[in-house]
Amino acid sequence: MGEVTYCEDCDHMDPWSRKGNSRYALCTKFPRMTGAGFVSKDKFDKDSPYNYCNAINLGHCPLWEPIKGEPK
Repeated sequence: MGEVTYCEDCDHMDPWSRKGNSRYALCTKFPRMTGAGFVSKDKFDKDSPYNYCNAINLGHCPLWEPIKGEPK
């Protein structure tokens, strides 16, 4: 199965996410859909343009790439 992927070690983790609660970490390679949501009919205007890391990374993220240099 390979090694486990951690978002904090991934180059795609949103820089502001690194500074906050890991529950709210965002992945820049996992964009939200544009337009209306399916939970409500409101647009995602109030939400981040990216989805949460924990929605894609279940231990073996298909988008994971090692962080380049120092954390952003």
